[in-house]
This record gives sequence, structure tokens and C-alpha cells, in this order.
Amino acid sequence: MLRIFQQWLLVCMVAVFTFSFGILFWDQTRRAEENAAALIRAKIGDTLAQLAVNAESASALRGITDRAATAKARAFAELLRLDPSLARDNARLAALTATLDVDELHVCDHSGIITASSHQDLVGYDMKTSPQSLEFMPAVQSPAFSLVQPPMPRGAGGMLYQYAGVGRLDQPGIVQVGFYPHRLQTALAVAGAENISNGLRIGSGGSILILRNDTVIGSALRQWMGKSTEDFGLPAATPLDAAAHWTRSAGETFLYVASGYGEYTVLGLLPENEVYAGRNAGALYLIAGNLLLFGVLFLLVSLLVRRTVVAGVHGINASLAKITAGNLHEQVAVTGNPEFTALSGGINTMVDALRSAAADKEQRINRELALAKAIQQGALPDMLTTAPYQKEFDLFASMVPAKEVGGDFYDFFMIDQTHLGFAIADVSDKGIPAALFMMTAKAHLKNHMLAGSDLGEALTAVNDLLCQDNPTDMFVTCFAAALNIATGELTCVNAGHNPPFMAASKRDAYAPLAMKRHFVLGGLQGTRYVATTLTLAPGASLLLYTDGVTEAANPDAELYGENRLCSFINSEAIRPLSPKKLLSALKQTLDSFTNGAEQTDDITLLALEYRNGIDS
Repeated sequence: MLRIFQQWLLVCMVAVFTFSFGILFWDQTRRAEENAAALIRAKIGDTLAQLAVNAESASALRGITDRAATAKARAFAELLRLDPSLARDNARLAALTATLDVDELHVCDHSGIITASSHQDLVGYDMKTSPQSLEFMPAVQSPAFSLVQPPMPRGAGGMLYQYAGVGRLDQPGIVQVGFYPHRLQTALAVAGAENISNGLRIGSGGSILILRNDTVIGSALRQWMGKSTEDFGLPAATPLDAAAHWTRSAGETFLYVASGYGEYTVLGLLPENEVYAGRNAGALYLIAGNLLLFGVLFLLVSLLVRRTVVAGVHGINASLAKITAGNLHEQVAVTGNPEFTALSGGINTMVDALRSAAADKEQRINRELALAKAIQQGALPDMLTTAPYQKEFDLFASMVPAKEVGGDFYDFFMIDQTHLGFAIADVSDKGIPAALFMMTAKAHLKNHMLAGSDLGEALTAVNDLLCQDNPTDMFVTCFAAALNIATGELTCVNAGHNPPFMAASKRDAYAPLAMKRHFVLGGLQGTRYVATTLTLAPGASLLLYTDGVTEAANPDAELYGENRLCSFINSEAIRPLSPKKLLSALKQTLDSFTNGAEQTDDITLLALEYRNGIDS
């Protein structure tokens, strides 16, 4: 009887084992395919997200480049209006390219004929003879016309080149600037689809492929570059339905998922042996575990449940609790049986992937912030632009953002030969959104001040423009002014900004400038701004600052304050200093006051000394 019972028990054990193993093997097969497809889709999602981020960044940089090009073209038109002899002097036009930071300058008459150019060989060219140049002809009829053409490859090297043009202000005609958008070229090269998939390997033998015109242009595995869908055994019209399909190529079977993005097809491939690697390994562990389980039967059931299952679940839960609390360095070390060993390995792999993804994302954000900081710093004016006017005035400015990019800005430029325009402003937010809003406000303000209109009307127009295109409801506090360097007449408008400090001479003390404080820019459509006019005597000085100075805090949360600032700049050792030395001394005393406390706001300063020929 014992022998018969053992035989039937063996038959039942084999039947149960075979049935259970078959069900589990089928389930692991299904899960392996689902997980592999999900992994491929996740990698494809990362690729599509990166393509979208790169396209958005390139589009934003293109907008900044276009606005800067329009501002340069309008500045050139204004210079031509103020000095029409420029239209007859090709040599001066060639020299002016460096001042405007462009590569070409052209002046056309009312017929669209280039009458003067920084390139002599283009004089006499008819703008109507080419579809590209013909697009600028409406500028002849409308001085308000402006056009910035998209970047186009130029020359054997394929470097991008852009033209921008506006209507002449002195007579009917066209003024045009041409330039190589180097930063945009670099951004487009970095954002190219060829560079996206290099780091998106799937397993050891799989990869994300980016195809254009049915040809692979990006892959983590170089041997697949240049191949077509036919080389992978795929139909010419590959279904872009995000569903998983099987294909066979060069004697190897792959699981693939395809998706579309604009002109690209994003394809994820994973070899069959890697799709089922986890299942096969699990099957071996499953066989060994079940044989052991049925072999020891009731003798070890309690021990296995208590020591392997319960203890393993508790160990994994304890590790998962630490992981969910944010500790991505926690390692699950539950190895009581093959299932928990595989589960621990899977969790550890997932945590490693999360940690790697977080590090990659942090690096990508840091790179983007560094690029944004470089773009923002590049938009600030160079102190050398005021070098020819050192006898009339001395000016220096600085900005230290609280983050990689800030919302403050300063600007100064010569409106014409006798008027210096300068401004300081503070956007109501921080980070990249504030920096983009700052660039928009700065461009509008400079454009309208360079146009030579009344300063109050200029700020009124800038306020209306900012209110029209302000989905984030940000606003700007601003102090803008224009100084006649020949007479000392100062015209200024305060749009909700900190009143600057003014000293009437080297012997006089600094005091806040008394004038009307208007509402902020971008806050209320239709706000009218009226300029205040006063006359500076030789030796008078101005100090403009943002609230990052007065609200700088030390470790005890004590603010630097306006009184402390006033006392410092009026001290005997500080008051006679030049603008550059004054700002350096002020930054040093702020650093000493804050004593290592975190900077919470941008610190921006601009100092001006009106000389009009007196010795400094």
C-alpha cells in the first residue's frame, strides 16, 4: 500500500507540478513580453520627450535670435535716419558691422537696388531678382515693416545664415542686416535627432532607432546606422500604433514597437533572448524551487513559510519603505529563495535605473541652465560700449543672480551721439521663466528707447506690449532714464522700482531721488507713464539697485536695509570712489554682512558719474 500511495503521490506531484509550471511559464512568457514592450515604450517615451524638449529649446532660442536681429535692423535704420551719409559710405558700413555684431549691412533705395553695403560686390544688386530677397520689398512702402527670415544653410560648410530687414526711416527703401546665428547653430546641432538615441540602449543587444526617410540616422548601436526598415524585416509602411510586434532579421528575432514624431519614426528593438531572459532564469529557479518544495513536503512547509516567505516579505517591505521615503541608495538583499532573489535583483535594478535617471535629469537641467545663463549674460551690455565717452560720464554695472539665471537686468546704450540711455529692472519671479520674460521686457524697452520717442510714451508702449503677452501674470519694476551727456539734462521714469540714490556733486551726500513712482510694467493695460526731467551738474552721481541689495539677509534673518546702504555709500572712504570701485566695495560689504547665508534674490547694481569733461 505504501508503494501504491507513493506511486500515486508521485503521479499527482508530477501532474500538479507540470500543470502549475505550464501555467506559470505561460504567465511569465506573457509578462516578459508585456514588460519588454513596456520597457521599449518607456525608452521611446524618453526619446520623444527629449525630441520635444530640444525642439522647444531651439524654438525659444530662435525667437530670442529673431528679436535681437529685428532690434539691430531697427537700430541701423535709426542710425541711417540720424546720419543719411551712411548710405553713401560703404567703408563706414563695413566698420558698423562690428558695432551691431552682424556680418552684413545693406541699404536699398525705393526700387530695391542696393546702393550701399558692407560688401562692395553686392552694391547694385536688385532685391527683386531673387524670391528670398523679394520678401523684403514691402519695406519700401512701409517703414514699420520688419522681417526676419528663417536660418538657411550657406556655403560649402552648411553654416546657418539669417537676414533681417526693416523699412528705412529717412526715405523709402530697405535696410538689411545679415549674420551667422552661431548660438542657434550650436543649439540646433545639439538638438538634432542624430544625438538623441546614443545613450538609449535597451538591454545589451537592443536599441532605440530614429529613422528619417526609412533610414536609421540615430542608434545606440553603431552597426544599425544607415540601415532601412527592410533590413530589419519590417514592412515599408511600419505601423506607428505603439503596439508590440515581432520581426526577424539576419537569423535573429526581435520584439519591436514603433511611434511617429514629425518627420521621424522612432523604433525600439529588443532581441528575443533578452525578452525572455528573465522568464528563462525564473523557470530554472521555479523548477528547482518546486522540486525542493514537493520533496520536503510538510516537513519544511512551516519553516519555508516562516523563514522564506514571511521574512522575505518583511525584508523587502522594509527596504521598499526606505526607497519610497527617498533613499535610492537602499539595496534589497532578500535571497531566501530564487523568487525573492529575482525580485530583489529586479527592485535593485529598478532603483539603480531611477537613480541613474535622476542623475541624468539633473545633469541635463544643469546643462540647460548653464546655456540659459550664458545666453542671459550675453544679452547684457559690455562696459566697453561706453569707452569712447569716458570724458562725459563713467558707468559700471553688475548682476549676481540668486539662481543660475535671474529675473533682474540692466542695460545701457547710446541712443544717439549725445544721449545715453540706461535702465535697471526686476522681474517678479525667478528662474528660467523670469529670465525669458526679462529678455522680452529688455528687448521692448531698448527698442522703444532707441526709437527716440518720449521716454514716458516709450514705457507706456512697453507696458501695453507686456500686458498683451503675459500668460504667467509676471510684472517688472523698472527705472529707465536718458541722459544728455552734453547738457546734463536727465529724463527718467520710475515704474514701481526702488528710488535710486543721487549725489549732486563729489562733496554732496547721496540721497534717494525724489520723483513720482508709477505702477509696475506689465501689471495693468493702459497705464500712462510721465517722465521727470532734472539737470545734473558735473560730478553728480547716481546709484541704481534692485531690492536684492536691501533685502540681503544674514544668518540671523536681519535685512541689509536702505538705511545701512545709504550710510555705507555716504562714508568718507566710499563716496569719492568711481562707479566700478563703488560697486566692488558694495558687493564686498554685502558678502561680509550676509556671512555665507544663501542668496535669495538677484543682486543688480548700476552706478553712473556725470563728468562732462571734469577730471575724475
